[in-house]
Amino acid sequence: MKNKLIPTAIVTIAVIATAVAGLVASRTLFAEDAEASPQVVLEQVEAPSSTTATTSIPEATSDVEPEEPVETTVAAPVRDIETEIAMFISAFSEAHTNGDLTFLLDTVHPSIYEAFGREACTDYTEATLGSITDMTSLGAGPELPFVLSNGAEELTFEHSYSVAAQWTETPTDTTNVVTFHVVDTDGTLTWLTTCGTNATES
Repeated sequence: MKNKLIPTAIVTIAVIATAVAGLVASRTLFAEDAEASPQVVLEQVEAPSSTTATTSIPEATSDVEPEEPVETTVAAPVRDIETEIAMFISAFSEAHTNGDLTFLLDTVHPSIYEAFGREACTDYTEATLGSITDMTSLGAGPELPFVLSNGAEELTFEHSYSVAAQWTETPTDTTNVVTFHVVDTDGTLTWLTTCGTNATES
């Protein structure tokens, strides 16, 4: 009885061993295949599309009304006529001292030439050139019309000033105080003379 069971057990053990060996072999092959050719799946990812954002900026508006231009009025400078007369008389004196006949003739009032003749006035001014020196103004009177007559007609000079002037007469070296007539002609000072005639004044 015991001898019959032993072979059966051996056969059973051999079958089990064969099955185990097959399982081990199958497991080994599967592992090798997995290592030899691993499967990698790459998933394609789409890049996000770029978009340009457009922002509209509203135009700036102002409710402030533009200011109207302001007109600026520049006041005319106030003339210091007293100083102007003093400077004119000083220049008149220097012209005599320096023999500047041109200055004296250019500053004679134009109506004087019409009344007494240019040649007569030129001769008289040239003859008296250098006869005075150190002429100064002692003060001017108010602006008043001055009337001068050449014997045939009367000339009225508006904007005239009667100036008290002091000068030294040459060659006697005497000091005299006289009335010197200055006229404001369109902003330019001129002087009056009778050109050596016996004209009358009032």
